[in-house]
Amino acid sequence: MTVFKLYFDKDKETAWLNEMSANGWKLTGFFLGFYTFEPCEKGEYIYQLDFYERNKNGEKNYDAFMNEMGITVVCTWVFWVYLCKKAEDGPFELYTDVESQVAHYTKIRNMFKIGSAIEFGCALVEIIASLGTGSSILVFAYILLCILGCVLAYEAYNTDNRIRSLKGLPARPQSDKKKIPFFCLLASSFLILSRRNLSPVFGTVMAFLAGAAVGLALVAVIVAFWEKKNQGGM
Repeated sequence: MTVFKLYFDKDKETAWLNEMSANGWKLTGFFLGFYTFEPCEKGEYIYQLDFYERNKNGEKNYDAFMNEMGITVVCTWVFWVYLCKKAEDGPFELYTDVESQVAHYTKIRNMFKIGSAIEFGCALVEIIASLGTGSSILVFAYILLCILGCVLAYEAYNTDNRIRSLKGLPARPQSDKKKIPFFCLLASSFLILSRRNLSPVFGTVMAFLAGAAVGLALVAVIVAFWEKKNQGGM
């Protein structure tokens, strides 16, 4: 059986894989959002996801260590490693102390931050190219890159709150800060549309909407800064 799903939260993905196992489905592979399963006894396996920067020197040692622990490496995807073990062998936890959990989620947060920066950088290239050429394909690519950049930035923010929770620190408020990338995306998208030369009225409306989105983004920045100041810093 093949199932398509998109997850950015590895804890939610882990919970779903264990739910599938509880329903009698064993994970056999993953590629680009497509999970493959085969039947198994209900609840026969427990799954965990690990974030591991695999390389030729460390890969064999990592796999050998997992095998010694009775853990099977089901498959890998970029930095993610899908692991499972028999439920009858007991609980399956990779990181049991706070320090190791913080280190684990810090790596994940940094990955999201770097990924978000790359996506926005590529989007900047696309927007410059689209304004010069008027290509609709470049506009579409720009919007997709911005959306993915916003998603990754949002996940970095959520992961940072998870780290703060592990450290016993209060979570950062999400009410306004998470809206900043969204408003910036709206502003730049309306700005592109205003330059499409379809009609003076259309261009004026799009320019007005772009200005409104910029204003909302600035308001969100000010509110986020005020919240940061009241909390005593980031």
